Amino acid sequence: MKDYSYYRQYGAIQMKTADGSLKLFPLIDASDFTSRPTDSVREANNWIGSDENNERTNKKWIDVLSFDEQGKPQFGRSCFVYPNDGVKPAQPCYRFCIEYKKNGGVSENNEIQNKASLVPYGDYEGFRWNNGKWYFTAQPFDAIPFEEKPKSILKPLDEIEKDEKKNKKKNKLF
Repeated sequence: MKDYSYYRQYGAIQMKTADGSLKLFPLIDASDFTSRPTDSVREANNWIGSDENNERTNKKWIDVLSFDEQGKPQFGRSCFVYPNDGVKPAQPCYRFCIEYKKNGGVSENNEIQNKASLVPYGDYEGFRWNNGKWYFTAQPFDAIPFEEKPKSILKPLDEIEKDEKKNKKKNKLF
């Protein structure tokens, strides 16, 4: 730590080897030394280990990890397709940053059953995986029949809980 206002992230990738020896790739955080962290494929020595959370918002990164021909890690891939709207980073984008309200939630895992990742921008937005790329969709649940949509889209959670209590009372015989 240089001073109390300066932080760097640290990380490592540990690989399993055939002979059981340790193969370790230290990750060197370069997020403070770039103005466009989404602009390129990066190696372990200039990894984006950014933690830009503040008192109002959180940020999460969607990044692609792959290994080159020599077996060295590479971060980033030009696989995010979305309209340039002035809010999202300019294309090409090799990693995607999601900024959201402090008490908000985000799903950035590849949910196999949904074939999508959700991005909270005040409404539901997300990416759909198709032919090796993540394509932006403003309405990720449009193709899902109404009955199968997540309950949180249909009603606020407290209303759902009230309805469930009412239904239990109605179904009692005595």
